[in-house]
Amino acid sequence: PLDALVTESAKSRAPVFREMSMVMALPGLGLRIDDLQKMITPTQSQRVLDQFGTGSLCEAAALAAAGPGAVLVAARVISGDGMATAAIACSMR
Repeated sequence: PLDALVTESAKSRAPVFREMSMVMALPGLGLRIDDLQKMITPTQSQRVLDQFGTGSLCEAAALAAAGPGAVLVAARVISGDGMATAAIACSMR
């Protein structure tokens, strides 16, 4: 089961993000960019790296939210229109 829908804090205030968290019946969480920048992500987007300081915003958010020792169980997936990405991480604790 999923515990939360997580992204960067400014993106978490977007109506589409809030609506998605409601539809999924999950808390929608926003993380600070400096916490996301600490995450090492297996996939890399130069555009995301330039804008957010991490290679994959969704992977960084998933890993940061899952806590220390987290691992990705689903790496970045990009929607067909390129407007959304998703990744899933779990805590190994």
